[in-house]
Amino acid sequence: MTIKTTCGNKLNATMILAITNTGIKLPPLLIVKTPSCKNSYLDSLFEEYLLLRQTSSEFINEFVLKYYMERIILHLSIPEDEQLYLVMDRYRVHTKASIQQLLKTSQLPFTLILAGGTAFVQPLDVFLNKPLKDGIRVYFKEWFREYGQQEENITDSGYIRLPHRDLLAKWVLEAWNDLDKDLVIKSFKGCGKICVFFYD
Repeated sequence: MTIKTTCGNKLNATMILAITNTGIKLPPLLIVKTPSCKNSYLDSLFEEYLLLRQTSSEFINEFVLKYYMERIILHLSIPEDEQLYLVMDRYRVHTKASIQQLLKTSQLPFTLILAGGTAFVQPLDVFLNKPLKDGIRVYFKEWFREYGQQEENITDSGYIRLPHRDLLAKWVLEAWNDLDKDLVIKSFKGCGKICVFFYD
């Protein structure tokens, strides 16, 4: 996800998102690169929202994904008569031995989507990522119209400053919460029967 400003700078961020076929949107995890930080650390901004700040250029690594799985995925509450089954794409960190060992140790069944199939059978990619990003842009435009040209948001060179990362986190959370539950359910139905590769 990228937000551009009039000065040509970009505010880049990476998100970890998860949904269920019953329409539940799990708390997202937002990753923003902050080179000024000497050490990686976790910073919880909202009760239902997680923000990770780290210096590494590889945004989603094993540490980040394991944290999210242990904090969110593995604590997901489901009815006793239902089975939790995790479906992931083939992003390189998903295939790491430590991640798969964590899932096996936790006795959580999981599947990796066939290579090249994400754009066709991954509900987030097919149905939800675009409206989510559109929603974030709406919040940015509203901020720009109301606050973007205020003196404190203008650099000495006359350009618009980048929005603060905490504000970006708020936009992501609100845009994520704005996504309709019915659309989440529809995303699974719309992708149809998923052809997967059972990774062992």
